[in-house]
Amino acid sequence: MASVRVFVEGMLKLMLRAEGLEITGSVIGSCRDKISTLHKAGLEPWGRSAFGSLAGVLGKGIAEINYIEIAHHEVCAPRGAVPESCVRFREAA
Repeated sequence: MASVRVFVEGMLKLMLRAEGLEITGSVIGSCRDKISTLHKAGLEPWGRSAFGSLAGVLGKGIAEINYIEIAHHEVCAPRGAVPESCVRFREAA
């Protein structure tokens, strides 16, 4: 799971690299917030619907994203096992 997090963060940083130097130290959450802020501001190309969708897919309430974000915390993910208390699952629609 750690390699997934590193890959996703790398791709998001690559996309956001022109938006400021602070991006180099960013994690998924801060990249998501930056994309969301740029999208809401309507700045091109960030104002396009694809970036709004991307910010939604990377949302805090998404169980898969929570799993990826906490995977590097040894307290919540010893040897890759994540207890229920660390992950909120979405209800079936």
